[in-house]
Amino acid sequence: MIEIEQMYRIKDVLKKVPVSRSLWYRLVAEGVAPQPIRFSERTAMWRAADVNEFLRSRGVQI
Repeated sequence: MIEIEQMYRIKDVLKKVPVSRSLWYRLVAEGVAPQPIRFSERTAMWRAADVNEFLRSRGVQI
């Protein structure tokens, strides 16, 4: 059976992670936050599991 991973677009990430868009992208560029998966030049999404693990690693209960 194929498992389907939940994915977040940037607006969904920012609802879960209380930072600005520019700070989130800076954290991604610095390797602190998880890298997105690029689907096209203008479309990137993050695995929900990666975002949740990022939050847990910073002491946020999910």
